Amino acid sequence: MPQWLRLTLLCLVGVTACGVGALFSGDGGSCHTDGNCPSGHLCCDGTCRTRCDGGSDGTGPNINSSIVTVQLLSDYTPRYAFDEVLVQLDQRPAVLTPAGVAVHFDMPRTVASFIAVPRGDHRATVTLLLRGAQVDVGTASASVVADTTIVVTVARIRAPCSADQDCLPTTPVCAAAHCVSGICLERPVPDACIKGERCFIGAGCVSADGECGEDADCDDQIACTRDLCTAGLCSNLADDAACDHALCAPFEAAANNVTGCLPPPCSADNCVSTPCVSAACVEDQCVKTPLCLADERCCDGVCGVDCGDPRPCAGRAAGAICRPSAGACDVAETCDGSTDVCPPDVRLTMGTVCRAIAGPCDLLDVCDGVSAACPPDAVADPDTECRAASN
Repeated sequence: MPQWLRLTLLCLVGVTACGVGALFSGDGGSCHTDGNCPSGHLCCDGTCRTRCDGGSDGTGPNINSSIVTVQLLSDYTPRYAFDEVLVQLDQRPAVLTPAGVAVHFDMPRTVASFIAVPRGDHRATVTLLLRGAQVDVGTASASVVADTTIVVTVARIRAPCSADQDCLPTTPVCAAAHCVSGICLERPVPDACIKGERCFIGAGCVSADGECGEDADCDDQIACTRDLCTAGLCSNLADDAACDHALCAPFEAAANNVTGCLPPPCSADNCVSTPCVSAACVEDQCVKTPLCLADERCCDGVCGVDCGDPRPCAGRAAGAICRPSAGACDVAETCDGSTDVCPPDVRLTMGTVCRAIAGPCDLLDVCDGVSAACPPDAVADPDTECRAASN
């Protein structure tokens, strides 16, 4: 079937995005997928809204239907192995989405959203197309009881895995194999191909002539990368400066899937206890531990069976936490095993160290005896000597 006729038929049966340019190119007004919309918005019938499951303004609730978002996970190379993604949910009209070279799918990315989906079991089908011909297809099912995301994997080699070492690359000259969501996928190795070439997974380094015309063609939808079109070749360079003292590493498991930034190192400033939940840095990870027992509730910062009970220590053993720490300069109060009430809230004494010195230009931070939080991190004044002259 000629390409123009195929697209015409798809548009007539309800396929969206016909004739649209690059994938995820919207600015928050009109849209084709959720990726076109600002953070916290959805693409609802071609318009970005805060939610889709209501009336004409998209704000009313509808407890009988949900939004189903379909995401693609694949190691096929966009533009080279496929140039369109056809998405269908059950027998609903399909959604056709163009695939640009800069948006890789080796992490799940949204390719379609369906509104007013009834509760129940639904099946999503994703077909990769190249110049109208089918390249590969994948399916996934989910039981929908609320707004749901269905991830469909379309992998070149469907090899199961539990760790990266279970996977071997089929394109060793420029790709490395990784275990992603239990399936072996390949990713291009940075700078493995010479200038003017692109790593085509499954084929190796190929000529990238005509890959892009401007920087906008290379937008990879990751906030911390600089997207450049140089001599017709796309490059997406990590920019740590966009991560506010953290690293830009979009393919790390711990990285934010929108910004691409790794979380900052764990500290007393970003690992803070909340009512009824303690927080502590363990091996640079913020570990949060609920303080209430299974049959207890958090009542104004105090664990108790009944939030109307003014005696949080009734029937509790000595040492049971009845008021958690509210910060680095606050201590958790515990029951004494003899009285029913929690002891008065106290703070660490003035001058108690709450943040150690982190370098020659850093100062010791101490509690003020009043606030539960440690004061802001203090540093030495400009021109303070931090290393003596040696010559």
